[in-house]
Amino acid sequence: MLRKRDSINYSWESQRSKYTIADIDQTAFKSYLKKAKKVGRISFENEEPSDVMTKLGLAENESLLNAGAALFVNCGINELQMAKFASDERLTFTDIRRFTGSILDLADKAVQYIIDAMDWRVEFDGSLERKEIPEIPVDAAREAVINAFAHRLIESGQSVEVAIYRSFMEIYSPGKFPDGVWKRHLASLGGRTPRP
Repeated sequence: MLRKRDSINYSWESQRSKYTIADIDQTAFKSYLKKAKKVGRISFENEEPSDVMTKLGLAENESLLNAGAALFVNCGINELQMAKFASDERLTFTDIRRFTGSILDLADKAVQYIIDAMDWRVEFDGSLERKEIPEIPVDAAREAVINAFAHRLIESGQSVEVAIYRSFMEIYSPGKFPDGVWKRHLASLGGRTPRP
């Protein structure tokens, strides 16, 4: 679908990067392995980075492909910009941050930024512990952030952005859905355009 979207005969993610297995952020790599094994996405026992990356199709010998570097290397391939605004307009900001790094690291930073910015309510159900409920489900925020990186056009040079306004938030990706996917999504909504 990505090749169809970009109308190209090669993909950026499968090209060799200037990074090697030695450049992998070990914390992000080990966290990914643990989560992937827990949900059954990978089953092989060997956890050596070179073996794992090769089996996942993210490396050739000791060289990382661009996809592997984007996912696991703290480098300038990915950029994230985040800001909180004082109102519902992009005029006065109360906080602004910019990071580069691996997709996994930046996704964690973005989700934490959203968690810290949103309102929470407390419910009591008769037990000794209170229930803290976010205004936006954390899993939904994480999914939106990951999708922003997944659909980003690297060649655009633009960042993924998280903008927190007084009454809403936006997650922006400089990319688009592959041909046909957006139309199918709109059709599933009965032709209604979803709100950002």
